[in-house]
Amino acid sequence: MADDIGFIGIGNMGYGMAGNIRKKMPSGATLYVNDVVLPTCERFVREFGGFGPIIIGETPRKIAEKAKTIITMLPAGIQVRQVYLEGNASFLQAPADKDRLLLECSTIEVNTAKEIGRTVLEAGKGTYIDAPVSGGVKAAAAGTLSFMVGADGPGEQDSSPINRRAFDMISMMADPAKVIFAGQLGTGLAAKIANNYIAFCTSLATAEAMSIGVRSGVEPKTLFNIIRASTGDSWHLGIKPCIPDIVPTAPSSNGYAPAFKPFMVVKDLGLALEAARETGIEPRCATAALETYKKASQLTRYKDLDCTAVWLLINEKASPNPGTQ
Repeated sequence: MADDIGFIGIGNMGYGMAGNIRKKMPSGATLYVNDVVLPTCERFVREFGGFGPIIIGETPRKIAEKAKTIITMLPAGIQVRQVYLEGNASFLQAPADKDRLLLECSTIEVNTAKEIGRTVLEAGKGTYIDAPVSGGVKAAAAGTLSFMVGADGPGEQDSSPINRRAFDMISMMADPAKVIFAGQLGTGLAAKIANNYIAFCTSLATAEAMSIGVRSGVEPKTLFNIIRASTGDSWHLGIKPCIPDIVPTAPSSNGYAPAFKPFMVVKDLGLALEAARETGIEPRCATAALETYKKASQLTRYKDLDCTAVWLLINEKASPNPGTQ
């Protein structure tokens, strides 16, 4: 049981993360998985069962009865609360175990994470650490995610042994050089929300700016190369440019195949706006960006595409190109 691990939420991100856990954990230890979509669990067992035993757990509580370490990767705060706190199937109903490690990798409200962490600790159910991720589905599958961890680093003087366990567990899913401990409970999420604010505003600004350049007569690939060599460069431009046929692996070059749908951006920018209100900041950029992503999430032709399809929305709404008249 000491080496057994639980993983709850094997959706787009969690699937690859849990797969890396199964590959790298001791071959004789059991991985317990749970997801609301049972066929996904069954597919996961078929794909990764050759690396060691995998059991589909019925509920969070039952998984917590078997595993000392549990990772959760869920869509939003409401699902996280259900798994940790609400009802007879939650972690809160599991036997007390001060050595249980609960790594919460979802992107949720900071206050929700703090409430859950305090409740779990006071009930003696274990240690809850917020550890949101960045890098996307491909990095999740490759085991090269970045992690922002709401705890003291394992090498710091006041750090507890469980934080070393957290680092070792996270390193199965991450590039260890990109595992950054931010301090106290909730700071991992605060950092992730700040990162997402920058990322999605930058992505939209890039789509608008590239539209201006292309409609002014600059060939798309040439414009891409110029910005990549200049101060407007960004991770989103280099990895996920909004214009098709520049980066072959980008969603835009593959029919805007969804890696991160517009509704997910709406959720994450909503968290940024909430954090801004709580800290007294006026979030001008995120407020404007949110309206565009909301529009994309509501339109049938865009809602199931990748969020970089805002490029299509921007150019659909634009006036006729003066250069073509």
